[in-house]
Amino acid sequence: MGDSADGALFRNLRARFPRLHGDVIRFELERCNGHAGHAAHALRALDSGHTVPVRSPAPPRPPLSTAEPVGGEVTLRSPSTAEAPLLSTFAEPRALAEWAELRAAETQVALLDAQLELRLLASKQSAEATDLRKEAAAAMAAEEEARTEMASLRDALEQALASPFVGSEGTQGRPAARNGGGWARIHALQTLRDAAARLDVGALRTAIDEGEAAGVEAGALDGAHAIMAAKAAENLELYQAAALAGQGTWDPLLERAIEEGRAAGLPREDLLKAARVLVTAAARTSNLELLEAAIHHGKAIGLMRSELEAVIGRSCEALEYSVLQWKAAKYTSCDSVWRALEGGDTVLIRGSWLMACWRSARLLPRRQELPPEAVWDVGELMAAPPGMDGIAVPILAISHCWETSDHPDPQGGQLQILGRILEQRLASRDHEAVRDLAVFFDWCSLPQPPWASKEEEAAFHRALRHSDLWFARSRSSVWWLTSTPDGVLPASRRGWPCFEQALSRGVAAGRGVLDLGALDGSCTDFSRTSEVCGRTRGPPMLPEVFARALRTKSCARRADAPLLEAKYRQAFEDAVVPAAELGLHGLGWGAEQARGLAAVLHRCTALQSLRLQQNMLGDAGAWELSGAVSWCSNLRELDLSANGIGNAGARCLAAAVPTCGCLSSLLLRKNRIEDPGAEALAAAVPWCVRLGSLDLRSNRFGEEGLRRLEAAWGETRPAAGQGARGGEAGEGPPPGRGLWV
Repeated sequence: MGDSADGALFRNLRARFPRLHGDVIRFELERCNGHAGHAAHALRALDSGHTVPVRSPAPPRPPLSTAEPVGGEVTLRSPSTAEAPLLSTFAEPRALAEWAELRAAETQVALLDAQLELRLLASKQSAEATDLRKEAAAAMAAEEEARTEMASLRDALEQALASPFVGSEGTQGRPAARNGGGWARIHALQTLRDAAARLDVGALRTAIDEGEAAGVEAGALDGAHAIMAAKAAENLELYQAAALAGQGTWDPLLERAIEEGRAAGLPREDLLKAARVLVTAAARTSNLELLEAAIHHGKAIGLMRSELEAVIGRSCEALEYSVLQWKAAKYTSCDSVWRALEGGDTVLIRGSWLMACWRSARLLPRRQELPPEAVWDVGELMAAPPGMDGIAVPILAISHCWETSDHPDPQGGQLQILGRILEQRLASRDHEAVRDLAVFFDWCSLPQPPWASKEEEAAFHRALRHSDLWFARSRSSVWWLTSTPDGVLPASRRGWPCFEQALSRGVAAGRGVLDLGALDGSCTDFSRTSEVCGRTRGPPMLPEVFARALRTKSCARRADAPLLEAKYRQAFEDAVVPAAELGLHGLGWGAEQARGLAAVLHRCTALQSLRLQQNMLGDAGAWELSGAVSWCSNLRELDLSANGIGNAGARCLAAAVPTCGCLSSLLLRKNRIEDPGAEALAAAVPWCVRLGSLDLRSNRFGEEGLRRLEAAWGETRPAAGQGARGGEAGEGPPPGRGLWV
């Protein structure tokens, strides 16, 4: 038969069996030596899913080889004993159907592979035919076993169609999603059942989100919604009654119940009633943080402004001003440490006790199992001698990875590193002498699940409210334990370490940040360890930038990512936005860091002093900052001394400083400003109406630049004086008001 006839046969068979791949049709034609009837018989069997007998070659064409063809039918194994319980667990029909389809596709591919292998084997020399036929028969037997297993899966599917968990919609529910496949729906369904059995509102909310993404039937999701709403309503009523019984005392479980009720879609009237109780309880505590949180919930639900003011006893504007002042001192004052520790929800661990654990090769116990000698007494910790900032010993926060969900350091590797560096720190004579350290290590400092009571769970949620304080506090040191064993997700890809590092490097300037993952053999004392592992502070990260970075990280729980995003935004708004002073001197910053800082300055409307001396900003950094300082409407002092700024940077600053209506002190000493830059600054002086001090000592301009500056200053500020001319600039601000050149 010619090539044109072969093509016509192929097209006819392709039209009759559109669901089969063209390679399958072509193979069957070749196997049957172009006999259309035999090929159609085999293709019909494949298309219907039945067993395909392997026929002997038809006589019109000679055989492909001298090997005898292998006949017989393919048989498949039945499900093994180990797989039988697995089939019974599939109560979700669509997931089971998709698994059956997947196995059917795998079966068809296995059949094609076996038949192709058979043809190749048959073309070899007759001396090898016997062994090759055995291998081909084994492949076809395996294919038959797969067919038998698929048949049993079909039977299980028919039984699962009557499952009561499918709901009233049966198989006519929402269409199955393809992202994640059947296994994702099976997992989502099991998660829904577990959460419903535990009556955990938060877990149900997470499971419903997972189920919607995986395409679980609407009946199952509606049932879970109903369970969640009923439990949320029960919790709301329970904790509201408990708060009223306690004469309006603050209860974090009521706050959590309100959040759960909003997520469950409870009636607005019930939520408003609970919000009034929450605001009343917060007002009685006189705690601005709790009051702000309660008002936030009240506004979100819909409490009227007049009702809020009636409950709190003052105007919302006065409260907002008080909250702003409190936020400005949150990360610098020891009062915030006292508030975080006074209730006992959070404890700080003695560094000396951690060293003892390291020396005795013990694993760290969780918070509920700590011995009393491991914990700092709040009274002892806050009874500081003069000059200690209100705290007896320095505070150290540890950022680390959890190696397992049950214990962060099951092998003791992190404790070995921590104990050795603690020993170096306490023995160091080159740093501030300390007798001990107060260490925040979440496994030991916060209550850990499983909870023995509702009070333990409430204590954990109260402690979580202050978890950012230890890493963002300006007088705390932070050590990163970034090393992880093989097979454990590294810190660079985790959500919580990303959050803690962003706080410690960007939000507030701490006493020192060490990345102990950089330790090497030379780190035999704390001075060398600080040199090798020290990390300088970077510009604060905008909340939107942090949120984008967080999306690339992994979190152990689905709820962690939004929690971390919200907590970082809150820390940024508490520490950076209301800051009156930013001291960022001597950090080695260049133009890139200046660009990051410029993006932040747009929100720092309360900033009064910005000190960036002794960096490496250059003209590019001055240009980046010049476009941002005008947003700081309260800026009074700008120090850019010793930054390598030349004429181009001076021109940019000369154009920007007249827009800073409150600027009274501009320090540009020890730069590279020449006559053109001095002339640009002189032209800006008359427009800076409140500028009382301009320090340009130790620059490179000559007599012409001096003359222009003195003339401009003398004409507009005759009473301010000329300051001093000539001489070297010392450290610190100029000794008085005037022009210092």
